[in-house]
Amino acid sequence: DSDLVYLYNAASLLVLPSLQEGFGLPAMEALACGAPVAASSTGSLPEILGESAQYFDPQNQDEMCRIIRKILADQNLAQKMKENGLQRAAQYSWTKASQQALSIFREMTGR
Repeated sequence: DSDLVYLYNAASLLVLPSLQEGFGLPAMEALACGAPVAASSTGSLPEILGESAQYFDPQNQDEMCRIIRKILADQNLAQKMKENGLQRAAQYSWTKASQQALSIFREMTGR
């Protein structure tokens, strides 16, 4: 959706305070558009986003606000997060995922 891409590209920061999150597609989309991400330290987000994001306890408002202020106040940090995020997002694609799944299915079925 072009509106979503526009918003991610214009964003100074994406904040994802989820208590539970599967893959974290919104965060990955933001990284792919160069937006820094502050995310919940729970669920799968730390595994998916790795060192490309800053993390906080989603039930601790003070910690979340501290992380948000830290990223917005430090342009060097935000730029480094942007660079790391673009690299991290490049590791994921529907093509890669489908190729990996197909490889596993072939291995399981011996084909």
